[in-house]
Amino acid sequence: MFKKLKIKFIATAMILIVSMVILICTSIYIFTKENSEYMIFSQIGEILSSMKGITNQEFTDEMGSPNPNNMQHSPKMRNDKGSISVVYDKNNSTVLYVSMDDIEMDTIISMVKTSLENGKDKGFIKEGEDNFAYTYRNSPLGVDIVFQDSSMYENTMDRLIITCIAIGSISIALLSLVSLVAVNKSIKPVEEAYESQKRFIADASHELKTPLAVVKTNIEVLNANEEDTIKNQKKWVDYISFQTDRMAKLVNNLLYLAKADNNEELGVETKFNISDVIMNQILSFEAVLFENNLNLQCDIAENIEFQGDKEGINQLVGIFIDNAIKHAFKDSDIEVELKEKKQRIYFSIKNKGEIIPEGDIDMIFDRFYRVDKSRAREKGGYGLGLSIAKSIVKKYKGKIRVESKDNITTFTAELPSVDNNI
Repeated sequence: MFKKLKIKFIATAMILIVSMVILICTSIYIFTKENSEYMIFSQIGEILSSMKGITNQEFTDEMGSPNPNNMQHSPKMRNDKGSISVVYDKNNSTVLYVSMDDIEMDTIISMVKTSLENGKDKGFIKEGEDNFAYTYRNSPLGVDIVFQDSSMYENTMDRLIITCIAIGSISIALLSLVSLVAVNKSIKPVEEAYESQKRFIADASHELKTPLAVVKTNIEVLNANEEDTIKNQKKWVDYISFQTDRMAKLVNNLLYLAKADNNEELGVETKFNISDVIMNQILSFEAVLFENNLNLQCDIAENIEFQGDKEGINQLVGIFIDNAIKHAFKDSDIEVELKEKKQRIYFSIKNKGEIIPEGDIDMIFDRFYRVDKSRAREKGGYGLGLSIAKSIVKKYKGKIRVESKDNITTFTAELPSVDNNI
């Protein structure tokens, strides 16, 4: 699915890029062509205007007929390098005047006839291997026409075409590469979200399957002993109750994560003393700590203010302390620390226990991820707690991290202080 989507995006981007490059190159070519033609024909036009100094008397005999023997270079005419001025008698197909005497007359006549046959008073012709631009006008003697060597113009336009093709090809290649990277970068979050959603649904279904199977089995046991009393079958009822509680907790966690993914408001934000909230939440675990022969060491800075959802912070602390208790060695210490530094609040819980393998560190906050799946199930874990903790911290644009070495594991949540909270 995403492969086809990428191909469509890339194809669309390529069409737009190619169209844009062609449009730009075509515009440059047309602009350069029109500008160059304007310059060359302006120059020829000035030379043509200077031919008005030629009079009938200079080229006619006593009878009033054109006299080719009077052909000469008029001092009143411009003779720019590369230009050829010609006066041509159309009636007699005779050249009356040419500004250059080193060109064969047949060549001049051929150039004039080709120009006249074009039917335009200005344009371009090719004579042999040479290129010329021309402009002419009718005159009493016939036609005044000026030719200008246009080799430079032709070469310039040829080089421009080659340059446009080269630059266009390079631009298309580079922009295609950029578009490919951009498309991959744009599609990647969507693809990851889609895969995450698929994995989320699959994992949730898998986690619900076991307690549902247990409930069904216990109900079948109860149905098999319909005449027995509830007191005698309380064990099976307790199993059902325990599994339904676990499923209710799982569903609530899934709903919380779904709301967090949709950026829904989770709780009411107020300003409160986070030091007191953390301390009260930790003290609520005293019985659990005692049952597991664990010692609690607290270093809680007093009167730290925080702007946020109090219940969410309670949940964050509960997840951290519950996770530490589950994975701590017996008769070890659990250390809790809260401090404020440079407009940031740092809350951490440290326990002594089995280290988290390096390969699991990056995935520890993923949903349904558990380092030791068998032990997690024995202790009632679904692998959602740390993922919820991450979503809580992320809500405040904070950071959450874990360090595990030398049998010491430390979870730290970094939150903005009141003055820096957005």
